[in-house]
Amino acid sequence: MAAVFILLNSLAGLAGQAASVAAIPWRDLAVWVPLVVVGGVVGSRYGSRTANTRNIYRLLGVVLSVAAVKMLLTLGG
Repeated sequence: MAAVFILLNSLAGLAGQAASVAAIPWRDLAVWVPLVVVGGVVGSRYGSRTANTRNIYRLLGVVLSVAAVKMLLTLGG
């Protein structure tokens, strides 16, 4: 059920983004979409077969910390 919600939420976000741009950069999409698919496959295999829970939590902590710092740095301008 959560996967359906995430899919619909992502599609709604993409539709909103597409409505706000003058033209869709198809060349960029042709590069990024395959990279995203490969990254998803590699990440899901690593997470389900190789990594232990502690390493996944550590990686998540790093990702969230980087996102928090970026958000704080761009907060003022």
